Amino acid sequence: MANKETVDINSHLIFKIGKEKFAANASKVQRILEMQPITTVPKAQVYMKGVINLMGKVLPVIDARLKMGLPEKEPDNNTCIIVL
Repeated sequence: MANKETVDINSHLIFKIGKEKFAANASKVQRILEMQPITTVPKAQVYMKGVINLMGKVLPVIDARLKMGLPEKEPDNNTCIIVL
């Protein structure tokens, strides 16, 4: 009788914030979006940039740089929104 062997393969999305690299399990990543207009939310925390509408769902947008205490940075061509 053949011995069945299972192998777990984990894929990750690796991204940089500042000089640090981070990873998210690929199974948790739903979408990667280009930057788009963000509707601000009054009286929200400074790291809460606002909300976007994604296919009829309202999603909060959090600036991970600010959440981690790093200085704010203007979005550029490498900036994106990762939907987890």
